[in-house]
Amino acid sequence: MNSNNPLVSISCITYNHEHLIRQCLDSFLMQKTNFSFEVVIYDDASKDKTRKIIEEYTNLYPEIFVPLFQEENQYSKGVRGIAPRFNFPRCRGKYIALCEGDDYWTDPYKLQKQVDLIEKYTNASMCVALNKQIYEQTGKERIDQPYKGKHFPLIYFNDLTQYFHTSTYLMRKSTLDFLTKKYLHLFQGDTAMRYLLINEGPFVVLNEVVSVYRITGIGIWSSLNRSKRFLDSYKLYKLLRKNHKTRRTMYYLYKETAHLGVGIILKIWERIRGA
Repeated sequence: MNSNNPLVSISCITYNHEHLIRQCLDSFLMQKTNFSFEVVIYDDASKDKTRKIIEEYTNLYPEIFVPLFQEENQYSKGVRGIAPRFNFPRCRGKYIALCEGDDYWTDPYKLQKQVDLIEKYTNASMCVALNKQIYEQTGKERIDQPYKGKHFPLIYFNDLTQYFHTSTYLMRKSTLDFLTKKYLHLFQGDTAMRYLLINEGPFVVLNEVVSVYRITGIGIWSSLNRSKRFLDSYKLYKLLRKNHKTRRTMYYLYKETAHLGVGIILKIWERIRGA
């Protein structure tokens, strides 16, 4: 591959993924494409051997891997929007694909199929696909159902009812550049990213399973109790309502008040049960 002009940049964020990262990186290397790609990888000061493994892959494939290693963990210092701050600006591709270090791709033609789709639907801001979720503690699996929206294969804002995992995202870098310049402070998780992107254009769906999301139970979000999840979502929708100046204001207000109400009820219930 000629990596001087990669068509796709794979953005990968890692932290303490030493037992998982090889499968992730190997799933990038197995991609069969008629274009070049790069792996722009960021390690947030892992305390295990994650950095050593990334350095190993970078030495083997210096034309593909573009690492950045932090000496201090930025997330613990309160920095949010790690990818748009540290990875997206380093990406050289026309498109950016996402996959965190504890997830991996399963389809060797994932990138090729998604690039073909998004280049066909030039008004789409992003291409999404189906995903398999594996619950590490129990071994149970769940697979996304095929999307059957009325505008298939396109999804518009009012059709956005199905969740698509970030490991399936392939986005236009030009759209991300615009959004991060204007709304960097709103990039606080994949929910915010979805709303920001779909406001710029519909999503196009590849109705095939292309990746695996490992649910370990030790992630930041999964470790929160239910009331904290709803209250954090309330804060996010409030932030979007106040700062994302679009005709979606009333929608954000509805989501904001709904999550606040449920969060308060759950918090009261948790206190009663703990009493």
